[in-house]
Amino acid sequence: MTGEPSPHAALYYDGRTARAHQVAVEIDPDGLAILDGEGNLVARWPRDDILRVEKPRRGEPVRLGLEGTTARLVVEHGWVVAAHAAAAPPAAGGGRRMRRMVLRTSAWTAAAAGSVAVALFVLIPLLAAQLAAITPEPIKQRVGEVALPRIAAAVAFPDGGRGQAEFCDFRGGVSALETLARRITAGLESPPALRLVVIRADLVNAFALPGGYVVLTHGLIRAAESPEEVAGVLAHEVGHVAHDHVTEAIYRTTAISMLVSLLVGDVTFGVAGAVTELVINGRHSREAERAADRYAVELLNASGIDGGGLARFFERIAGRAGGEDHPVFRILSTHPPTGERAEAVRASARADGPALPSHEWQRLRRICDLVASTPRLVTLP
Repeated sequence: MTGEPSPHAALYYDGRTARAHQVAVEIDPDGLAILDGEGNLVARWPRDDILRVEKPRRGEPVRLGLEGTTARLVVEHGWVVAAHAAAAPPAAGGGRRMRRMVLRTSAWTAAAAGSVAVALFVLIPLLAAQLAAITPEPIKQRVGEVALPRIAAAVAFPDGGRGQAEFCDFRGGVSALETLARRITAGLESPPALRLVVIRADLVNAFALPGGYVVLTHGLIRAAESPEEVAGVLAHEVGHVAHDHVTEAIYRTTAISMLVSLLVGDVTFGVAGAVTELVINGRHSREAERAADRYAVELLNASGIDGGGLARFFERIAGRAGGEDHPVFRILSTHPPTGERAEAVRASARADGPALPSHEWQRLRRICDLVASTPRLVTLP
């Protein structure tokens, strides 16, 4: 700074008027002193509140500001900024302001993250059933429609193979399935809308999808020893539909993507993948499974069908597959223990009638004598 005049000439805008004032600027360790033409102090800018308004360019004036105001200083000599930087390093780069902005942004981010966490892990699980109830039926149906072929492929090729999934299409078998479904739901005053389909797959499985879709595998029908066993499984899945457990589970497990999809108006493809993963891995809560079992037994009792078929089916298949953890027996994933479940079903089952006549049962077992690449849906009511 040797040889440089002090104080330094500058234009000063006080932020109250548009008028430029000819001033002199003195630099000291505490900041800048702004003096009028007679040497009187006009303003003092503390070092930590001085801002660089714009990036200096060689040969151009340097513009400084005061934090929290619209006051400005235009200094003709760039060396003044260099001198001030030496006295007050944070001011030259707006460092203090940046630190404040970072701290404020961090605080806002933390608050926002906390709000999202509360919504995701507390409010949405509590409200999942209510959210499921107010989701429009056309949206649920569309999600089920889009998810069905994905799930069919995953079930038909559980080892990751690729190919075209096939749906059972023997008319006699499809007719028998419709007869069974109508028999099961005959005692309901307002039965839920159902769309039933059977996938050609060896995997022993059954599941519900949003929109009233109930899917059985041919492996499950072959594994059953009586129509009452199929009736029990089918009634259980109808229970999931009636309670809207699948849509509720979607909100619990994929809440953010579901809500965003609803807001932007495309809930199908983004959520369908999550539905596939959820269904294949059987991620209903155990309370939801118990509720579906209770619903199934009530349904079978009202229809006069032997409710013990549900218990017999699960016990026998679990034993045949080597226990509940066997990969072929996906239908038990996260379900209550088989023994507990069978005991609860038997304790509340009161009917002992057949689910289907013998000839209808044989037709149902032949449902995959013919297959198609598109599903033949049994729709009820």
